[in-house]
Amino acid sequence: MFKSFLTAISAVFFSNQSPTIPTIQNATLNQSYQQPKSYFFYVSPSVIDGKLYVGRNEGIVSNDGSVKKVYSLNARVDSGSCAIASSTFDQEIDITNKEYIDFEIVFKTPCRTDVITVSGEKRITNEVFINGQLYTSTKTENFGPVRLFNNVNSNSYTIKIKPSDGERSIKQNSVKTLYYKITNPQGEEISSSHIKALKIRSLDSEKLLLLLNDDTLVSEISLEPPISSFGSVVVRSLSTPGEAKISIKALIEGDNFDDEISSFYSLEVEPLPIRIYEARLNYPQNYVKVGEISSIEYTIYQNKELVPSSQIKNLEFTIGGGVFVLGDGSETTHYTPPFFDSAGSIYFKATNPQDYLRITLKVTFQDGTQKITSLKIAVGEESINKFNVDYVGTRYDEELGLFVDTYSILSLNPSFSPTVKVDVITPKILYPKTYYDDFLKGKLDFNNPNVFYEDIYYEMLHQQPSGEFISYSSTIFKTSRFDLRNIIPGEDKLLILPNRNNPNKTIIGAWEIANILDRNRMLLQQTYPYGSKKGLSFVIGNNTRYNVAQDTIAMMRLDHPLGVYELDEKGMTKVEIYYPSFMAGKDMFISVTAGEGKDRVGNVYKRTLTGTELTSLQPEPCKSSVCIYRLKLYFAQNRKPYQYANFAVRCSLGSGSLRKPLKFTTYYELTKGGDIDCDEALHSQKVDWDGKVYICIYPKEVYKEVKDPETNETSPILDGYEEVSVSCTYNVAEEFGY
Repeated sequence: MFKSFLTAISAVFFSNQSPTIPTIQNATLNQSYQQPKSYFFYVSPSVIDGKLYVGRNEGIVSNDGSVKKVYSLNARVDSGSCAIASSTFDQEIDITNKEYIDFEIVFKTPCRTDVITVSGEKRITNEVFINGQLYTSTKTENFGPVRLFNNVNSNSYTIKIKPSDGERSIKQNSVKTLYYKITNPQGEEISSSHIKALKIRSLDSEKLLLLLNDDTLVSEISLEPPISSFGSVVVRSLSTPGEAKISIKALIEGDNFDDEISSFYSLEVEPLPIRIYEARLNYPQNYVKVGEISSIEYTIYQNKELVPSSQIKNLEFTIGGGVFVLGDGSETTHYTPPFFDSAGSIYFKATNPQDYLRITLKVTFQDGTQKITSLKIAVGEESINKFNVDYVGTRYDEELGLFVDTYSILSLNPSFSPTVKVDVITPKILYPKTYYDDFLKGKLDFNNPNVFYEDIYYEMLHQQPSGEFISYSSTIFKTSRFDLRNIIPGEDKLLILPNRNNPNKTIIGAWEIANILDRNRMLLQQTYPYGSKKGLSFVIGNNTRYNVAQDTIAMMRLDHPLGVYELDEKGMTKVEIYYPSFMAGKDMFISVTAGEGKDRVGNVYKRTLTGTELTSLQPEPCKSSVCIYRLKLYFAQNRKPYQYANFAVRCSLGSGSLRKPLKFTTYYELTKGGDIDCDEALHSQKVDWDGKVYICIYPKEVYKEVKDPETNETSPILDGYEEVSVSCTYNVAEEFGY
């Protein structure tokens, strides 16, 4: 017994009067370290639970209670910007014989943090009874600081990236499409409603950049909701070879807080091969008429691909037997353009009634290489044709119950052909019910090409053109972007659209489809006599659209059923297109062609069918925190609803002021969380099958000054909202980009 007392008092400080409690500092100060045995996790948006490792704390309690050794912890928590309402650490914690303690922290408001820091003092207290006298000693040491991390497994979601062609290599100054897909632990694509942000970034911007719709090159793209869990990005390599990395980061909405995941993909920019240059001149007709202005196309290649304009040092055109006609109307026999593009056209006219004129192009490249090419063009009595297609207006035919759009067509060379062939189509949509469902949910609101458009047979002009003509004894159209086995010969038609790389009017316009050869090829009924042609933009479809609102087919039709129109002595004709109200807000393409074979020319014009004036009842005056009104857009002339379409709007305030901008949204957006919530809904200028759209109005708050009777101080309190009256006008908006 006496020996145990001696052991106990060896660590005790005492005096004859009263025990003393010295403080012993026995920890390294200002040392922050990560304790892997400690962590925390969220149980709700404002409550976290966790486990803290406190070390070995073995206590002593004798059988007769005469000796004690206990441990306690006084700790404080640093949670960054998250204000703490209450915590397990508010009181001293007994940690005797404990290596871990469980804790709980409650924040004043829902708050996200990924790290907290716990620090404080650990106290060791010894108590010894000797001859009825209590002696105590206390030793304190610093605890921590210990950094605890949010125990969230962000690897539960995955971003997969793969190139469209399956190859990691990319040539210099080339483009490639990368597809990405975000999946859950089961490998399933997650809902777009859970993706809050997506950022795509080039980590080697001197080698690789991201290509936007308007051909702008950037190093980073940030997408805002709604964001699909699968999509694509177009990248463009530069002239520096080597490995180039792309990163994709996504912010995923979790049960309590958001998780950020990322993925990386490397492309290898190939070293530049031996440069083989080529320059070509192309005149698509057999002859040119004296005095008529025509255009000749030029293309410049490096290793069979269009050369980057940065590698062209100079272009020089010369002409014999004619003159070049410049934009200001001046004429010259020698011309150097202000911009050295790798493809383009130049206007000219024959001035001498001789057998031929000759145009020569001399190209000088940055490395000093020169290429010269010439083309002889026969001078004859006929010339190529060009068309202007102009929208005149829309009227409503009450007897037929149809809208009528009128177009004027002008042939600049009416002697070329006395008639023109007109076709009108809308893009083919494989699954129209799904299309309109995705339309209302905002899933089609992407400017970049994406997988939602794989069933809509329209290649927008900001996409890399994938169409190709392969001409032998017959002509085959080829594309890898769509499954051509869904096309119906005799019903669907192919329209080649003008783009900056292919302004050739001999190929633009409607082509009839004779047969489907396989997934990527179809045989055309007409023949293209100028060999193969790549880089074609196109649309495939017919003159019908499924009306999901009535389970019927809506159709456009021409006033001339066969689409053949006679030109008058001025080279003009009028075309009328009849369509029901459901087609309003839908995009259509009108093709005008004349001639066949080498004498074929054409043009295509895209327009959104508008119907006549849209109208709607104005919302009631609003005088609360937020007012939600259901509006119905309809045509003023026939009272029919504007269906499944986009609209443009302009609103003005008759009275009051707003604390937030007006918000238009769909019923789906307004109720997708279960409750009606304007703040959570996305702004969406769309109407449903009955022309309905919802508007959220946010009047400005009104405050009044109230005096405190005790302090005699005044302070503002909310006293209602201003009365706001809104007046809006509406217009039809286009369906697809061009």
